[in-house]
Amino acid sequence: MNGDSGGAIEILDPHNHDETTRLNVAYDAIPPATDAVKEHPHKLQQQQLRRWGLAAGVCYTIVIATGMMAVGVQSRLLDLGSPQDTAVHLRANPLLARRGLVLDLVTGCANVAVSILLGCIFWAAGANPVLAVMQAAFRLLQQAVLATNLLHYFAASLLLDTSLNPSFPAAAAMNSLAVTAGDDYTDPAASLAFFFLVLHKYGHLLALVFLGVSLFLLGILIVQDGVLAAGQWLGWVTAAAGVGYATDSMLYFLSTGYNGDVSSYLMVPVRISEFWLAGVLLFRAPTVGQTVEDNATP
Repeated sequence: MNGDSGGAIEILDPHNHDETTRLNVAYDAIPPATDAVKEHPHKLQQQQLRRWGLAAGVCYTIVIATGMMAVGVQSRLLDLGSPQDTAVHLRANPLLARRGLVLDLVTGCANVAVSILLGCIFWAAGANPVLAVMQAAFRLLQQAVLATNLLHYFAASLLLDTSLNPSFPAAAAMNSLAVTAGDDYTDPAASLAFFFLVLHKYGHLLALVFLGVSLFLLGILIVQDGVLAAGQWLGWVTAAAGVGYATDSMLYFLSTGYNGDVSSYLMVPVRISEFWLAGVLLFRAPTVGQTVEDNATP
């Protein structure tokens, strides 16, 4: 194949090894790398980081919003200090209980996306890969525990859902239990539902230990690598939030009679870091880490 262009690539014909065909490539027709990419070798990477950061910010905002709404629903329905009142509320508001479950599911799905996106952002930006993977893994582990723990909440609401068809297995089981209990019947459905709700509370606290570890590692990443804007201050507050989550949860397991006496103090850095981190991800693009910049410097 003949042409007038200035360069050519010689390619062997696989069907005839004794002959060669000359392929003339018009180099001018091939778009070269743009000047912007030549001058800024990380431009395309920065654009990808910006997209991931924006997606993570949107998902983090969903986590905060739906999480707060789910807490509001549960505060209206659940009173672990009064099993009788809890039973009355759940029986009177079965639809509200289901909405709370859906909100928790949405929170969980968004939180999984946040875990993966943050891991990708720090990995691609050249941050410590071990810490990047570990912080994502612990957040995913937290969400796995929460997803399993939702079964306790669902079981409790199911036991006290008066809108169920009487032929539904759970309703039939409770009816038979009420009949066989005779004069000593006190509301076994409410007692069993209360037990599931206690399990739900402690399952949630267990999950927050893993979230605390994840946030602590995330804070260290932010401090070390400068990938996110407001680097060190945001990093230290995020690490403190992780310590607050883990400490508060462990006090419930280790201290007899602890009922959140210092939770309001431990949760201060948590509230600050959640809104701050979501805002940074939404409005400030992540940047290539210092390690990558140093390696790219001629």
